[in-house]
Amino acid sequence: GTASAGTFPTHTPLFVGLARSWGATPTAVALAEVYTAFESGVINAMEATHETMVTSNFHEKAKFLLTTQHNHYPQPIVVNKAWFDKLPKDLQDIISAAAREAGAYQLTLHKAADEKALATMRAAGVTITEASPTLITGVRAKTANIETEWVKAATAKGIDGAKVLAEFRQELKNVAAGK
Repeated sequence: GTASAGTFPTHTPLFVGLARSWGATPTAVALAEVYTAFESGVINAMEATHETMVTSNFHEKAKFLLTTQHNHYPQPIVVNKAWFDKLPKDLQDIISAAAREAGAYQLTLHKAADEKALATMRAAGVTITEASPTLITGVRAKTANIETEWVKAATAKGIDGAKVLAEFRQELKNVAAGK
């Protein structure tokens, strides 16, 4: 089945938009209640990292997985801008380089955990379908409006949402390239 026929747990406006973009019915379900929501039929589809699916045992109830590559879960290092701006340039450069290095390392850990989770699900009898490039393009097209809405909301709060999104995309490319 597909999420377009499903009832889908959501926990933020972003994921409500994601579920709707796929034609699913967003349903407010706390992560701790997803397992029993599957058991009781309150939901019949979900979105999560592969690692979360295994550590929360969702794969015991959801026996079909479609890898859509629709989301990236960054693990940001956040500091106070005023504090950072007061640092000497050489320290800013050291901290920025260390953050990029830590981000690249975290990505290797995430990839390893992802592969382990996929192996666990396969061993448990989950049918895993890799999304085709055509499907991935379609998923990205359907979720593009979510980015547009985020940029609008950020801009309304005085943040240059388009610039933040462009910088985020560039950083993803940098990390993927090992920079």
